[in-house]
This record gives sequence, structure tokens and C-alpha cells, in this order.
Amino acid sequence: MEEKKEGKIEVVRVTEFRDGESIFESRGFSRVKVTKDGKARALEIPIKSTGISELVESFVRNAPKPPEKKFLAKPDDEVGKEMGLTANKWVFLPDLNDEDYKKRGQEHDQRMGNAILLKGLDVILKDKEGNVVEDEDEKINIFKRMGMSTDHFQQVINDIQALTRWSEKETESFLA
Repeated sequence: MEEKKEGKIEVVRVTEFRDGESIFESRGFSRVKVTKDGKARALEIPIKSTGISELVESFVRNAPKPPEKKFLAKPDDEVGKEMGLTANKWVFLPDLNDEDYKKRGQEHDQRMGNAILLKGLDVILKDKEGNVVEDEDEKINIFKRMGMSTDHFQQVINDIQALTRWSEKETESFLA
């Protein structure tokens, strides 16, 4: 592999791949803000990307599907125009406003976020007695009891995903 610097991003030219090497493994840190006694500080949490894309793909494949509603499409309405209708026709359309579907979607998204968090953290989580916690639901409950906010949660998730995804700023400076 050849290495060279272009801007702030190191470029490594790959000339071969060898089974067993972890060339695509990405590690870094998520920094979340906490404030104690009026003083702000950042917690630096080790994170990794290994297996995240496969995890997300699995969740996307298993996302809840909206129920379908029967709808009379007419040639002059949006659906009829899109379908190129010349006469009224009964069609089935997904009902994205169905309350049960929206609830299942929110629960699915929460489970996916929890899974990304747990898979992407590169730290050991222990209970009060110092025992390693293996149960995923218990891990999430511990984070909640520790005061992890929605903002903390989202920051860590975003940082895990950013380990392998170019930001706009990186893309601009890299291509400039």
C-alpha cells in the first residue's frame, strides 16, 4: 500500500486485498457534552464501525410495511395523472398515516438505533457490581439510568455512522 497526504485526509492506494486483514475497520471517538456544576466537558467514547452497514441493511429489509387502502383514482387527480389514467380506477395505495404503522415504525427505528449504539460502542459495559453486561435490553436500561439523553444517543449514533461516511466538508476538501 502506498500512503500520501492530500489536504488533511491521508490517501492510501490499495494494490491488493488479503483475506484476514481488517483494512476496512474504522475506529474513532464520539464526543458528547455533559455539564456538571455549571461546567461543560466532553466525554470521549471509543466507537467502531465493524458490522454496522450489515446491521442497518438487515433492519431496512425488515422495516414495517404500511397497510394498503383502496382508493378511487381519477384521471384528473394526482394519482390518476401519475398513472396516466383515462378513466376512474380502484387502486390500492400505502396508508402512511395509519397510526399502528407509524407506531411500529417508531419502535423499529428505536430498535435499530439501539442496535447501532450497542454494536458501535467500543467499550465494555458493567453493572454496579462490576460484572460485564451481555443482555442488550439491560445495556440500554443502564445507559438510561446513567442519564444518557436523546441528544447523547443521537450524537454517538451519528459519529458511528460517520466513521465510514464522507461528510460534505470532507468531500469538498478531498476533491478540491
